Amino acid sequence: MSLSDEDEYELHQIDADTEGYQDSVRVSEHGRYRRRKPVNPIYIVFFVIFFIVAFAYSFGIFDPLLTSHVTEKVIEKERISGFKGSSVNVIFTLDQQIFEVNDNFFIGATDAQNIYNEIQAEHTYNMTVIGWDIPILHVAGGGYPNVIQIQEVN
Repeated sequence: MSLSDEDEYELHQIDADTEGYQDSVRVSEHGRYRRRKPVNPIYIVFFVIFFIVAFAYSFGIFDPLLTSHVTEKVIEKERISGFKGSSVNVIFTLDQQIFEVNDNFFIGATDAQNIYNEIQAEHTYNMTVIGWDIPILHVAGGGYPNVIQIQEVN
């Protein structure tokens, strides 16, 4: 069985394309074109877990598990700038602790601005506090335990 001129030409084109591809692979092996290395699955799992924990912390999912009651004397309150123009209401205590006063929708604490307005310097309060103190998040203006309820001590 012999091939027609058209079939021979088509086979010749396929061979030329294959040789061209093989040449490009050889060039890439010599460093002119670098191929992207596949990402190690361990890194993917690590970053997924990290972002899940960061998301859960930022929305207060773990906060009900970390509720505590403290009695502190407030020495100053201030609004500090956070990441990308956001701001956070914070209070500074005599024991050199810093607390945020922010809303937390997951536990129904939505009156943070009223709480912040009630707090006065040089007064002592029983406070219900949730969350962790995470120093690495302080750069972004957060990461402090969150005050969700106060009661002034006479």
